[in-house]
Amino acid sequence: MSAAALLGSGLALWMSGYAHPVAEALLTAGLFVLMATPILRVVVSLVEYARMRDWFFVATTLIVLGVLLTTVTVALLRK
Repeated sequence: MSAAALLGSGLALWMSGYAHPVAEALLTAGLFVLMATPILRVVVSLVEYARMRDWFFVATTLIVLGVLLTTVTVALLRK
């Protein structure tokens, strides 16, 4: 919901032509929130699996987290 609100308000400002730097900042923040959502969900899952001592799912979740972080790192470095 927060990503949609940031993206929507940034898009509305950008289309209106007013406050262009503010619009870009809102759009960027919305994209970062959108990208952070699945990463945070995997981190929460990792903590919960570790608390339950389910080591198979801890290992699997660590692999998924590694793939997500690698993807984000490569995307940010290409900028």
